[in-house]
Amino acid sequence: MLLLPLVFAGCVGLDDTPADPAATYNGRACTADSDCGPDVCTSVSRCYEPNTFRAVHVRWSIQNQPPTAQTCAGIGDLTLAVADINGRGFVVGPLACTEGEYSMDRLPNGFIHAFLRQDSTGNRTEDYPFSTAGNVGFSLTW
Repeated sequence: MLLLPLVFAGCVGLDDTPADPAATYNGRACTADSDCGPDVCTSVSRCYEPNTFRAVHVRWSIQNQPPTAQTCAGIGDLTLAVADINGRGFVVGPLACTEGEYSMDRLPNGFIHAFLRQDSTGNRTEDYPFSTAGNVGFSLTW
């Protein structure tokens, strides 16, 4: 799985400022909690204070049908993009259409919305916010 900084159209890429202004961002990249001292290595490979992140779950269907080999035929791989209110974000992919979901256990609270992109064509969904429970769902219509 590839995790890369993202530049949204008209927005800036992931930089050295916190996505959540209340969170402490110490400027260090991380791969494990041990890289962060008293802080925690999050799903965006950055150190944040404990309790400034949450678990999130992104789910998708194909025209309101479960993602199967049949319903995903012709769609191919997907890329998930997640961003904060200022458009700073990152992408995760490739994700197999048939998986139907992707979860992150430590997404900083400031990352508030997501979209999915079809890798083969560039088609993308609208941006949707995460619910207060950390969920977002898409029904792909490509």
